[in-house]
Amino acid sequence: MSTLPRDGLRPADLALLGLLCLVLFGFTLVENQVLTTHEAVHCQNVREMWASRDWVIPTYGGRPWLERPPLPHWATGAFVALVGHPEQAWAYRGASVLAGALIVLLTAWMASLWYGRGIGLLAGVILATMREFTHYAEAPECDIFLCVLVTAALALFVRLEFLRGPAGPGERHFLGRRPWEVLAFFILLGLTNSAKGLFFGMFFVVLPLGGYLVWNWNADRRACLRYVWLWGWLAFVAAALAWPLAAYLRHPGIVDLWMSDYAGRLKGYLEEPAWYYLVQLPWILMPWTVSAAVGLWLSRSGGLPPRNSPARFLWCWAILPIAFFSLSKGKHHHYLLHGMAPWAILAALGTARLWQCVLAAPRWLRHPALGLVVLGLPGALATVLFRSRLPGPTWLVPALSVAVPAGAAAFWWACTRSNPRLAVTTLAILLVACHWLTYDFEKRYMDRYRDDSAFVKGVRRLATESPDCPLLVVGDTHPLNGSWLLFYLGDRARLLHNLSFLRGDNLPQGEVFLVARAGDAPALEEFGTARVVLQSRSTRGESSPADRYALFRLRFRHDLARCTSDVYISPMQATGRAPGPFLHVH
Repeated sequence: MSTLPRDGLRPADLALLGLLCLVLFGFTLVENQVLTTHEAVHCQNVREMWASRDWVIPTYGGRPWLERPPLPHWATGAFVALVGHPEQAWAYRGASVLAGALIVLLTAWMASLWYGRGIGLLAGVILATMREFTHYAEAPECDIFLCVLVTAALALFVRLEFLRGPAGPGERHFLGRRPWEVLAFFILLGLTNSAKGLFFGMFFVVLPLGGYLVWNWNADRRACLRYVWLWGWLAFVAAALAWPLAAYLRHPGIVDLWMSDYAGRLKGYLEEPAWYYLVQLPWILMPWTVSAAVGLWLSRSGGLPPRNSPARFLWCWAILPIAFFSLSKGKHHHYLLHGMAPWAILAALGTARLWQCVLAAPRWLRHPALGLVVLGLPGALATVLFRSRLPGPTWLVPALSVAVPAGAAAFWWACTRSNPRLAVTTLAILLVACHWLTYDFEKRYMDRYRDDSAFVKGVRRLATESPDCPLLVVGDTHPLNGSWLLFYLGDRARLLHNLSFLRGDNLPQGEVFLVARAGDAPALEEFGTARVVLQSRSTRGESSPADRYALFRLRFRHDLARCTSDVYISPMQATGRAPGPFLHVH
């Protein structure tokens, strides 16, 4: 095993990295973008969970929504309860910000344990500013919480293998005692089942760990015995099965949902080619892609990292999950989130070497004016050439024509400073500023929900003017879209699983407001007289004006036959993967 450096991270270093994360990720709490439909589902689950006090089964519109387990909802809801603004979207982002910061700190700690304080700090900065990681550290979704569990479990493995060292004789017995880290590791491994889905998160832990232990098999076959421990596996089983078993006992149909998830991904869900992740990885690691590639190259030794080395573990963590999930047709770029930490550490190694090469270059190559010429002027020229594709005010192109060269010169200046603290601090400031400006620009000029947001505001105003008229939202053709409407319309809105539920005996005999698609107007004639009182100018993903959201004022027919609305909606039906149920008059 390699001799580990002694200059690890200090409390002040952790505080600085935490501050960077708060400033970088926390910007979304101030400059709050509209939630996406994926984010809105998570937030609506949280809102309904806190209202019903059912901490086991997430719901959406009162229906069991079991695509995601409840652990992320607990974390998000705890932050919302702490700040006390359940009606505000920014409150649902806070837990993700904290989760992202924790991952950054764990990654920096591992890097400092192996390569010293400087690389540790740099790895933390790099991970925090990677494009994909920044996005999910701001987003109220389940992915960042699974990433916390994966990173924490592997950090415990690192502590055991690289800090504590080889297992002693007492740690090799099936019933013997183990350090507390071993028990914590098994619990965290089991809890991955409660963060995203069955078995999914476990692969991101077991593949790197197993690959590393097998790779070192000839050197130390006894290393595996530390994890062959009855009490650890019992703790794992208890943590892994607690929620799935509770969900199954209340909703046995969840088995069909699980089968749909896994069979769908194996048989063609998303239908991505085998090389999908190889194409996505460079974009995921931006703007540190080149540094990560250099770090991967540097970490080899005679073609492969030496046995029991940090580099060997980093290779297993960075590469094996990508290779494994490439076998499935069901792929998505956010699956790479859980393996970004090792790439950040490799990028830190690569950045340090590139910086040393820059300092060894001739003085004229380090002048900021060169950055202006090499990066700034081409960037300004590209801005002018593609100005017709840039949304925004007329002053945007002139402003970018000045800002891009200035930013390029500042970047070149930062990269050529001989003081590493000054160089890294300046780069971090530039990246934070770039992220802030980009985030604000997207919110102001690239908001795909702008017209629908205006529509929702109009619906709330009209509903307020008629407080006695119920506000209903019909289940959409895409199962996620209704959650967005429910979240932004607030507690006043109620979800109808589909249009047939307008026959429900829980609805009034008079009039209701109904949010549906404009093309649903003919179908509403079966239930009464409907008139459009408001319609969105455009709706995200529309293929024709019939797809636009519309607010109907529906007066029920006096002779409308009613049905009991107390029908069971299965997990498959709630997610739109199975038809029905429909209310029919017998």
